[in-house]
Amino acid sequence: MKTTMLTLCCAALVGVGASSAAPVVIVAEGEFFTPKGEGWQVTHMDDSYAAHSYGGMWLSQGGCLGAPADNVGASASQSVNVPEAGQYRIWSKYQAPPYFNYCHQIEVLQNGKVVYSYVYGKKGSDRLWSFSGVSDELWWFWGVDHDAAEAPKTMATLAAGSAEIRLTTVANPAPAGARFIDFVV
Repeated sequence: MKTTMLTLCCAALVGVGASSAAPVVIVAEGEFFTPKGEGWQVTHMDDSYAAHSYGGMWLSQGGCLGAPADNVGASASQSVNVPEAGQYRIWSKYQAPPYFNYCHQIEVLQNGKVVYSYVYGKKGSDRLWSFSGVSDELWWFWGVDHDAAEAPKTMATLAAGSAEIRLTTVANPAPAGARFIDFVV
């Protein structure tokens, strides 16, 4: 596989339903998305940053959904069931070695309408890192923590029932890195 792959590994939504005090978690794995058009493909973990720049493997299913870094307009989708209406925070977990853009758009559709849309992976965005907490970029003297999660503060208001999660390749300005996204929560 080319190292200029955009990769999405899984998608999930985390929220609190109207009738529930406990968080509701919805996970959609990247390798189960259905690609539309050229660009997206299932990518093995060995072809990601996890295996080549860091030496660790943090992909939940050992693979992810990928598209070339310069691809714009390809989409992939997966249907999920939202068990309770409520406010959901949409997370994207992706590999992000420091100082590059890994731009990708996540949309949630219900009844054919986009109810949530956000572009993730912009250089300088606050991210939650595996080993250290929240910062925009992370570099250790011994290497990089490439495994990050990002969620805007804006919550998505979702109705109970069927929803479609759509991942779309968008313009990825220089310096553009290959994107490897493990999940959207």
